Amino acid sequence: MFSLSKPLLAGTIAVVAAATAWTTTDTLANDTAPNCQIEETSRGSALSLNGAISSVPGTTGTYSFSVEGTGTNIRQRGRFTTDDHGKASLGSVLLGNSGAVYDARLTVNIRGKAFECADRFGDLI
Repeated sequence: MFSLSKPLLAGTIAVVAAATAWTTTDTLANDTAPNCQIEETSRGSALSLNGAISSVPGTTGTYSFSVEGTGTNIRQRGRFTTDDHGKASLGSVLLGNSGAVYDARLTVNIRGKAFECADRFGDLI
């Protein structure tokens, strides 16, 4: 019969746990980078901008979402965890849709790495 001493068993468990943690931590690094996006929806005289991310399910991090334009300077920040499908909503603003132009920027930080997306929205001629 095969048996392990308590110190050897504890060491084996520690090595397996460390390897599992390393594999989980590096999942994001081995897969494609997270996809951040700013979604635009027109609602009559209003314009809705929503930050979003697609990544590995259970990914955690922080975000900052900013929108600037004539008379507009909005800043939102927070923490997030992606759902079972790897999705998370990261801020939302509702703006006037009367010819103004808005610059939006979403910055996502995951384990010390920053991912950014930015775009211009509104009445672009």
